[in-house]
Amino acid sequence: MGNQARADLRAPDSLRVRRQALYRLAAPVFRRHGYRQSTLKQLAAACGMSIPALYRYFPSKRDFALYPLSAANRPDGECFLRASSDHFVHLRIWLDHAAWERQDFLLALRLGLEMGEPAGLSVEHRQTFEFHICLVAGLLCATAPGLTDGRARELTESLLAVSFGSEAIGTRWTPVTARSRFIRLLVPELVRAGAEPGRIREAMSAHHPHPPHGPCAIELASNASFFAMPRIRLTETQARS
Repeated sequence: MGNQARADLRAPDSLRVRRQALYRLAAPVFRRHGYRQSTLKQLAAACGMSIPALYRYFPSKRDFALYPLSAANRPDGECFLRASSDHFVHLRIWLDHAAWERQDFLLALRLGLEMGEPAGLSVEHRQTFEFHICLVAGLLCATAPGLTDGRARELTESLLAVSFGSEAIGTRWTPVTARSRFIRLLVPELVRAGAEPGRIREAMSAHHPHPPHGPCAIELASNASFFAMPRIRLTETQARS
C-alpha cells in the first residue's frame, strides 16, 4: 500500500471511512479471484496489514466482501448535521459519492451472488438500498416542489437501475460518465417539477475529480425532516467529517 493510503488510514476518520478505504484496497483481489478463491492473506496484504489487524475492521471474509451493502455502511439513524440546508448541494454530494461508489456496490452484489445470497441481496442489504432510495427521493422532492413522493421514488429507482444495469450489458462507466448520466436523467425531470434551472445546473456543474472523502451518509448532512430515518443532533466536533 502506498504512503498516501497508509496516511489516510491513520487519520482520525470514522470507522466507516476506514472500512471503505480498506474495501477499495482489497477490491482488485476480489475482482481477480472472486469470493471463494480470495484468501484472507491476499486481502490483508492488499490492505497493507496483518490478518489479525484486518479482523479489527471486518469480523469475517464474508462481512468484508459484502461491506458496501451492509448496515455498517449506513448511519443507522444518526446523521452529521451542518448549518447549511442547501438541498441542491446535498444532491450534488450524493451524486458525487454515488458515481464513485457504484463500483463497490457492483462488486459486493457480484460477490453476494457467488455466495448464493437470495437474488444477491439479504434482508439487511435490501434495507441499505431502501435507505438510499428514501434519502434521495427526499432530496429530489426538496429541490423540486412539484415532484410527488411517488415520482421521486420512481426517479431514484431509475437512477439505480441505470447505474447498475450498464454493467449487465458490458458497459463500464467511469465515475465521470456515471455522474453525467445521472444528471441527464434527473435535471430535466426536476426542472419540469419546479426546480430553479439556473440553481440546479450550477449545483450539478461542480463535482469531485477524485473520490469524495467519507461515506455519503456522513457528507449528506441536513436538518431537513424529509430524511427517512430519525436524526440525532451531534456536536460541532462530531459533525466534522
